[in-house]
Amino acid sequence: MLARRVFKKAVEGWRKISDQKIKEEKGSEIGETSIPLKISPIVSPVSIPVSFPLEVKIEKEAEPKEKEKIEIEGIPIPKQLKIIPSPPTLPQPEEFSLSYPLIPRDPKPGEKVFAYAKIYWDKRRQSYFYELVEPKLDERMREIVKKIKELIEQRLDVDLSKLNVVRAKEYLKLHIEDLIKYFKFRLSEEEVETVRYYIERDFLGLGKIEALLKDPNIEDISCDGVNIPIFVFHRDPRLASIPTNVVFEDADELDSFIIRLAQLAGKSISIAQPLVNGTLP
Repeated sequence: MLARRVFKKAVEGWRKISDQKIKEEKGSEIGETSIPLKISPIVSPVSIPVSFPLEVKIEKEAEPKEKEKIEIEGIPIPKQLKIIPSPPTLPQPEEFSLSYPLIPRDPKPGEKVFAYAKIYWDKRRQSYFYELVEPKLDERMREIVKKIKELIEQRLDVDLSKLNVVRAKEYLKLHIEDLIKYFKFRLSEEEVETVRYYIERDFLGLGKIEALLKDPNIEDISCDGVNIPIFVFHRDPRLASIPTNVVFEDADELDSFIIRLAQLAGKSISIAQPLVNGTLP
């Protein structure tokens, strides 16, 4: 009991001295304080040895500083941490390959595709290459298609541009079947379909570039002359302007193609007026 009373008086004395020092120093912080206290002995029937002066040592704990944090999606992250998004990984040119149908553009299950685009990295050219894949024609089939086209042009008695697509295809189909029977061409069903494809492509479409026009990813088609690949500008920014396997190998063929384009646009072109600006129907 005596020790408790002595300690209590010591604490009360320390508080008085501390309050006085705080007033004098006007709020100065107390880090570590050692205060000598002199206390008169108290008469007690029990003698407890007490050493004087009594020193009471009190240390003030430093308040921990809270680390500034930010929250991203509920996860606490230190403020100094920078989040750098990694760039999207793109395939290497050698690994790039893209194929999609053109004619028909959206084939039904089981429907035959006559033309499709195949884009890949050409190691020889060291650039991307646009390959237009169409039914292959050997020398025999090429001659048959050429002969049927010439005969249809001679027998043509209607303006196909004034017919709708369905009626125009039916008209050509009847003439193709009649000519195959008349000349007794021995063709399989698949070969007959191939002949029809090329006849319709050249009479109702724009010949060699008809399939390219069906590609919704192509923004521009350019031809710089005979035996020079036609270039297309693709919407994919990785591809941009790329060469194709479509080539006009004959000057007469290219001239006829240009004249036909001008006629479809309602314009005329000649040596005197070699430049034409028009819109295709």
